[in-house]
Amino acid sequence: MPKFSLTLLWALYLLVVVVESSLEESQGIVLIAGNSTILSQNNSFELGFFSSNGGFDWYLGMWYAALPIRTYVWVANREKSVKNLTSAKVRLTGQLQIIDSNGNRIWQTENTERATQMKFLDTGNLVLLSEKKETVWESFHFPTDTWLPAKGV
Repeated sequence: MPKFSLTLLWALYLLVVVVESSLEESQGIVLIAGNSTILSQNNSFELGFFSSNGGFDWYLGMWYAALPIRTYVWVANREKSVKNLTSAKVRLTGQLQIIDSNGNRIWQTENTERATQMKFLDTGNLVLLSEKKETVWESFHFPTDTWLPAKGV
């Protein structure tokens, strides 16, 4: 194969990698899709979508993982539900976002500093961290009607 062809192929490959990387960065990292869930570090809490009305409205929430009857301890999108679970996503794009089937943002965190990592702690606190590993947002600052022992007053 001529040297020119190899150089051209290599340049095209690099172009594809750069385009894919920037596309991934703009769309964020999908953390939860559909009915998948995430467990806290010690498996005490679970984070995922739930419905309280038979599947018409879906909310991103947190509950005790080991209890047979779900006890919800935190809900993100209290004001606006997701209508189609199969295409709902939670993604990290600098903020934590809930996206519906049409790509519309249903809810997002209000952190001003860009988050690069999410941690789901044993305390039930969902934390977003900056590139410097500093907390930029946490669910404990947005409580619902359930008090968790580690949350404080």
